Amino acid sequence: TGKWGLEIKPWYQMSDNHWMDRDGSSSSRHDGYLEGYKPSLQHRYWRYKDLKSRIIEVEGSLENFAKSYESFGVHPSKDPSKPGIVAKEWAPAARALSLIGDFNDWERGKHPYVRDEYGVWSLYIKGATIQHGSRVMIAMTTSTGEETTRIPAWIQRAVQPPEDSP
Repeated sequence: TGKWGLEIKPWYQMSDNHWMDRDGSSSSRHDGYLEGYKPSLQHRYWRYKDLKSRIIEVEGSLENFAKSYESFGVHPSKDPSKPGIVAKEWAPAARALSLIGDFNDWERGKHPYVRDEYGVWSLYIKGATIQHGSRVMIAMTTSTGEETTRIPAWIQRAVQPPEDSP
């Protein structure tokens, strides 16, 4: 709290309600050397505004986007009326995803994800539990039809697999 009881935040925590009104070239007013780069600055700022607008449109806010680790990955369901496992991954070019691991004897296709229009894949396994320390992976069919496996992108703990891993 500042001298007059006002909350003082670092620049990166201050809200910027006018970001859409800017063109990205204001720094050239403070540094004449940047004047020749004004079109590049404007182009980069336009790309920033476009991406930020799309993130806000889909996620509701940058804060929600930054908290994606809370919903992406493999987690126990937080909904008491739907006990089980929930999983979410972003793989826009994939043809198919399924969750495999110790909990389902590494059976591909047993627990398939469902894709939305943004390339986000979701899965709910009713009543399932995955014990701490269990091994899990994503079985993926790539855009070229290749069958492969991946560690979930938002996994919270990873260890070196034993020699006998599938």
